[in-house]
Amino acid sequence: MSSVTNKTTEKEQLTPASHNDHDTLYRKIRILRKKLKQVENLKLLPRKLNEEETRKIERQNEFRVELLDLLAQQHDLITEAAPVLEKTKHVEPPSPQKLPSKDKQIEPKKNLQNVSNSKGDSENRSDVKVSPAPSASKQVEAKVTKPDPLQDIKREWATKYFELLELPGHTDLVLCVDINATYIVSGSRDTSVKLWNVLSGELIHNFGGHTGFVSCVKLLELSNENSGDVKSVIASGSHDCSIKFWDVHTGGLIKEFYVYNSVLCMTTMDEGKYLVAGLDGGKMELYNVNTGITPALSYSIETEAISCLSCDGNSLAVGGSDGLVTILKFEEDAFQCLYSLDEHLASPVKSISLVGNDVILGDDGANIKVLRWKSGNVSCLANHHSEFGVTDALCKHGNYLLSSAYDYDNGTGYLNVRDRNGPQYSYISSILDPDITHILSLAAVTLSNSQGHKQLMSLVTGGMILVLWREDPSRNTESVKCINKRLLLADEMDSDSEDSEDNSDLSFDDSLESDLAENASGWWCNLL
Repeated sequence: MSSVTNKTTEKEQLTPASHNDHDTLYRKIRILRKKLKQVENLKLLPRKLNEEETRKIERQNEFRVELLDLLAQQHDLITEAAPVLEKTKHVEPPSPQKLPSKDKQIEPKKNLQNVSNSKGDSENRSDVKVSPAPSASKQVEAKVTKPDPLQDIKREWATKYFELLELPGHTDLVLCVDINATYIVSGSRDTSVKLWNVLSGELIHNFGGHTGFVSCVKLLELSNENSGDVKSVIASGSHDCSIKFWDVHTGGLIKEFYVYNSVLCMTTMDEGKYLVAGLDGGKMELYNVNTGITPALSYSIETEAISCLSCDGNSLAVGGSDGLVTILKFEEDAFQCLYSLDEHLASPVKSISLVGNDVILGDDGANIKVLRWKSGNVSCLANHHSEFGVTDALCKHGNYLLSSAYDYDNGTGYLNVRDRNGPQYSYISSILDPDITHILSLAAVTLSNSQGHKQLMSLVTGGMILVLWREDPSRNTESVKCINKRLLLADEMDSDSEDSEDNSDLSFDDSLESDLAENASGWWCNLL
């Protein structure tokens, strides 16, 4: 399996005289980033936190303030060394960020303006081949270029606005969402499933049958083969080891299946005919939706847990919590394994999207991985403004590939938009708001406006809060525009969260110097 060439790091840009100071500074930054990452992991634990873990979470803002100060010092150190270097890489200082309050809420009906990348798409990938410069005899010909249709798409997105509407009701993290032209459905760590009106954002039903965290939800259409009637149904999977099917109109429970393992993810196959659920322990359950929701098949994969699923036609991509990636083909009522990654990825697969012969992967790194499974080649797409982030959600919608991003450094969450059709998955735009933090789930739909001729995108995201993002063609002048300073990093990098160094060099003592001096064994085991 091929890998991406490492980029020049900040340490390599310094003169020998400044290396000692920078090494200490770099290590402090690294430790604080790991602490912030572990705090986020604590927040997502599928159990109640003890007092010690709660105290660690309460120190998140303290760590972030200290980190931003160290990053500013690092920028100054590199800037001072820059004049004596033959070649330097420009390093932007960390942007001042408003730290999120503990009980932060966003105001409804805020507009966001997308931020388009001002750099060329060739800078958006680490595996782009650089062609030799044209000869003098061909320079005139080289100036004649074909129009780039992607530029028109970027200009269109640069004028888009999104209205934000918070959907209150859940009392804990929103772990999963789905959306169609009529409804939004959400599942939460508070064990509830809620149904919303996609146009008004009003709550329609609250489903309270699960006894464990609701980890996945899906909107389904049940077709009666005899009468031709179609019924809207919600499927929900939970850590209580059950899959439940709910009637959208009555709010009643239609069917329930106990599967003996926590249900972690689900998707549909064959144009919604089948529902596939991924479980802890590497097991999958397949249900035929059009035959009255009947079990059709059980299938097992050699992975600790199936963390995410994505379908394209009759092919299914499976991501594992241990970094395993498997491609299956469903035909003649059976799964056939087409591909399995020989070497597991370095970190758990948090999100996955199957696009033809490409598998798009999100994990604990700042980059999105693109696995071309037929050749085994892996490349990277930058997905964060900083070099330390996580990609929890991927969504393919129409011509676009949407991804969530969360920067550990400043605690900001946002959405990135890429071209799904081109082989480069070129970056188009970002949608962001300073009040959005960690996004854990994402779904999209395109709706017609009131005149019926304008296609507008609506998104729903889950995380600390549940938010409906509605494209706003009116660009309401009273609404607050999004911050217009964030651009996606053009250079893909091996971030702190993607490297293979030991994670046992930190503790949660009061002093950062104690972490440096003692090289103490951390509390990482608390997260297992």
